[in-house]
Amino acid sequence: IFDMISTKISNNEIDKLCEVGFCGEFPLIYGLSGNGIGMFRVKKLLNMNAACINIKNNVLTEEAIIENGFKYENNQFIVILKECKKKNRKNIILDYS
Repeated sequence: IFDMISTKISNNEIDKLCEVGFCGEFPLIYGLSGNGIGMFRVKKLLNMNAACINIKNNVLTEEAIIENGFKYENNQFIVILKECKKKNRKNIILDYS
């Protein structure tokens, strides 16, 4: 779980965050937007490794802040990996079968 204070993520943006070229409303307003490829690359890398990401916005509402006119919230990025299976005491082998 990556738990962080970052720019506000609207509910309607969560499903779009990993689309290539997508940039959230608030980063665009604040002039903090990138090229819209970062989360797309994260999702692609996770998919290649049989993993996925779950994004939860504004988890701790009491931690939401406005600084210099910018809205920040506590957002969680949860990476879910396939279970590692211990084959013997010396080695842990990842089994993706």
